[in-house]
Amino acid sequence: MLSLISNRSCLVVLSCGFLLSCSQTRPKPPEQIGAQTTPSPTSATVTTTDAGTFLIRHFSDEPLAIVNGTISTKNKRAVTLEVRNISNVAVKVLDCGLSYDERCAEYMYSFVPGAHISYGNGPDDVPVAPNNTVTIVSPLDKTLAPYFDSKRYSSCPRDARKPILSVGNVEYIDGKIWRPKVSIAGGSR
Repeated sequence: MLSLISNRSCLVVLSCGFLLSCSQTRPKPPEQIGAQTTPSPTSATVTTTDAGTFLIRHFSDEPLAIVNGTISTKNKRAVTLEVRNISNVAVKVLDCGLSYDERCAEYMYSFVPGAHISYGNGPDDVPVAPNNTVTIVSPLDKTLAPYFDSKRYSSCPRDARKPILSVGNVEYIDGKIWRPKVSIAGGSR
């Protein structure tokens, strides 16, 4: 059973186990437009800012701030992220997810697995201390490449023709784990 409730966010778990998300689209206030990428605690659960290459989705309680995200097209194509630990505890492992905007027609009612860019599982990865920033470089492989193919955004509203980047799971040095309270692919704008 599936029902859409207007003016509200919803998450529906279908009997086959897939998660379907939908959300209300609200216009962005002028102060959210631009390259501001540091989240601020507000009553809203999720905010989205346009940071050039990506739309960055912020959760009001996230322990990390995505400071910058770029894609290199020279020689070896790669995605480079700068992520700052804004919590009071060192972060051992972090995961950032890529997704499509839920308003894009071909992705609206379908399960589309997201791509992930992670840090902390490599032999040279050191924990990210509070207030420190880590730079993550990930090759643009077959999992990430579709998110940067403009043809994939033909059904999307003009302001949603970029991949959405958000903080996923975070494991602290003490073993505790933070997860977003909404799906990486879901949430409201």
